[in-house]
Amino acid sequence: MLIAALSVISAAVLIGLVLGSLYMIKEEPPTRVMLAGWAHGALGALGVTLTLLALRGVPRGVKQGAGSFGWLSGTILSLTLAGGLLILIIHLRRKQVPALLIAMHATLGIAGYVMLAAYFSMPISYGR
Repeated sequence: MLIAALSVISAAVLIGLVLGSLYMIKEEPPTRVMLAGWAHGALGALGVTLTLLALRGVPRGVKQGAGSFGWLSGTILSLTLAGGLLILIIHLRRKQVPALLIAMHATLGIAGYVMLAAYFSMPISYGR
């Protein structure tokens, strides 16, 4: 399940990179960009859910001192999801989304993604 979580979040990150680039050049978003935003959010929410479900399994990286990377990535990605929902609420009210909020969302998302990838690369810990 961890492979599925990492794959889904990877797709969300790629879509987010495109959306962030379009935001930075200040283009008026056409309908297909809005659909990409909805896909980004749906994949992000699914990825966070899969991550939290995958963390219920066998721990990884305990002997390497990275056993907390999983829960740390889950927490960071959950905060990222909350920030994304805030962005959606602001956008649906037809207001300009602050660039700082988008930057914080992106920073948390990348940090959570990197932590999840690091956790994924650790060996499974059987016993102590």
